[in-house]
Amino acid sequence: METFVTKLKDLAYRPALAECYSICVEYAKPDFSTYEREATVESSAGYPYIPYVPRGWNGVLVLGLAQNHAGIDDETKETYGDCLRKCEEKNPEASILRLYEGESPQLGPVKSIKPWEDGFLPLALECAVPGCHEDEIARSNAVLWSFTQLGGRRDFPPKWGGPQLERSVVVWTEMLKRLGADLKLLITYGVVAHSVMGAALNEARVTCPHVRWTHPSHSYPRLTRDKTKYAELLQYEPEAMRVIMQGRFSSWKTSKSRLLYACHAVKETRSHEEYGQIQRLCQ
Repeated sequence: METFVTKLKDLAYRPALAECYSICVEYAKPDFSTYEREATVESSAGYPYIPYVPRGWNGVLVLGLAQNHAGIDDETKETYGDCLRKCEEKNPEASILRLYEGESPQLGPVKSIKPWEDGFLPLALECAVPGCHEDEIARSNAVLWSFTQLGGRRDFPPKWGGPQLERSVVVWTEMLKRLGADLKLLITYGVVAHSVMGAALNEARVTCPHVRWTHPSHSYPRLTRDKTKYAELLQYEPEAMRVIMQGRFSSWKTSKSRLLYACHAVKETRSHEEYGQIQRLCQ
């Protein structure tokens, strides 16, 4: 892995990634034992991880909640947590690079952030931020450690007050200090992600627009529950359809639920007090 770290230092497009790597090494293997006993859960990985940052990064960083380590890997048929645990036993630092495939950032992210894989976020981003394309976006998760219930077959989402949230704020604060000069827009989805990154931005003293979206998971029933708000969202459907008609998204990624989520993203982004600045990002 030292070869990759050296390569990161040599890459002019994002030398700060090597510093983020070192930060993850520094804050590895926190003691969550008390929390694990009390909540009857277990952690799959001791290391946090650096965000995926593409070569042509446009300054937009999108962060979800946390990885689901109870998910099943298509190739090994093991839980993602088990795969990470074995990975750390052989090469601990490889866990830090889990959002990268192979040893090159140019190869793209592995399948580890589900809302990107299932099409919710790419469509929502291109609708909400004109001219913004998914291959220019940096992404990761706000909470950098994940727990599963004992046995590893069921995810245990981060809870308020969990030690992994406090630890993640510390790590993200340090990483934002390195990435902050190039950060132009932060988008988080889910209330826990909003809280963690709001605190990290404040601690790092990084100033950029912070847009908050709801989490895509089960978003359709939440967004349609209030009929008045649902009607408001539908006003943004033409904007979403304009992006869809450009033909970059396959039909399964433009379902009714994804379309409605895109409308939500457009509404929340346009209502941000710094929307004028956001609008100019990718133009």
